[in-house]
Amino acid sequence: MRVLFVVTYFDCGGINRALQNLLNRIDTARIEAEVFAMVPDGMFAGLYRNCIVLPGDRMLSLLMARYSQQKGLRRFLCLAVKLLDRLSGRRFGAFVKRSAAQKLSARGYDTVVAFSEGAPTAFVAMMKHPRSVAWIHCDYASYSQLNGAPDELGLYSGFSRIVCVADYPKKSFISAYPSLASRTEAVNNVQDVEMMRSMAALNVPENFSGELFNIVSVGRLDPVKRLSAVPEIASNIAAAGCAFRWYVIGPKGGTLDEYEKLTAGISRPGLEGKVVYLGEKENPYAYISRADLLVNTSVSEACPYVVNEAKILHTPVVCTDFGSAREFVNDGVEGFIRPLEEIADTIVGYISDASLRERIESGVAGFSFDNSAILERVCRILGA
Repeated sequence: MRVLFVVTYFDCGGINRALQNLLNRIDTARIEAEVFAMVPDGMFAGLYRNCIVLPGDRMLSLLMARYSQQKGLRRFLCLAVKLLDRLSGRRFGAFVKRSAAQKLSARGYDTVVAFSEGAPTAFVAMMKHPRSVAWIHCDYASYSQLNGAPDELGLYSGFSRIVCVADYPKKSFISAYPSLASRTEAVNNVQDVEMMRSMAALNVPENFSGELFNIVSVGRLDPVKRLSAVPEIASNIAAAGCAFRWYVIGPKGGTLDEYEKLTAGISRPGLEGKVVYLGEKENPYAYISRADLLVNTSVSEACPYVVNEAKILHTPVVCTDFGSAREFVNDGVEGFIRPLEEIADTIVGYISDASLRERIESGVAGFSFDNSAILERVCRILGA
């Protein structure tokens, strides 16, 4: 059967990593996958296997592109299209989206999937396909609040199935729309364990020092990920006399605010060389696998991708107490779940206590991940 997956961009992030891992492990005898990005730019454009990556729709791409990231003629065209949409009262943009959706509908898919909340969900809804699936990768309550609490009951009512990536976001979504409970289920993200481990062995990060305690955080620089809090935490760790280096990996994100906060914090007195922003990395696994600790500072997470990646690579985890944290971290065994204000003391205690480190390292070394049940459920949801 032919299945279309729709994403917004091909940029770095958990959603595209989740799709990559799903496609890497999917049963190609049952599923013929095609992928359409509303804006076909980003690191993942050439990284998908077992699928056909469709060419982008030029007008839709200009409409949806981040203006600040465009250059030359494309920057001008992007501005012109966005201006035309605004002057038309958003009618031009709606026309562009409907036109692109109709072209895809004509390809005759058995199932169409909006692989994230937001733009892909609204776009796929325009296709009015009888077998459509909405994939939710967020804590819906937090997502809704950040977006002004829109009423999306009518939007999601058009989907035959709704997939949430963990139990906590499923409960959050059903709490908002209880009438959709019967068509909503929780299915964790697929993890391509073999790919992660092979990539982890490829490149030894040249900056890692065996004489220091190495910490890694991975995520886009976005307020939800709260990576701008890292310098303050690091400053408290440094004040305790610990020898460490903290690497932050991830793209700048949609705004410069978090990036500017992070870089300003890194430059504060006493943190010279202790916090290093590495930017976006195609292979973060080489860093995660060699780190002594992965730290997640998020305000909210649905299925914290990097936390599972760290556990698969047997790296201990410290994460904030977001809603789904206890679904993914066995507190005191594989790492620790703490409020943001307690993370510095937790890391200092962990660095200072050799027996505690040995116990946690042993606990996370016992973690294993099995995709078979997840993949079977995904195939059933898609209709294969």
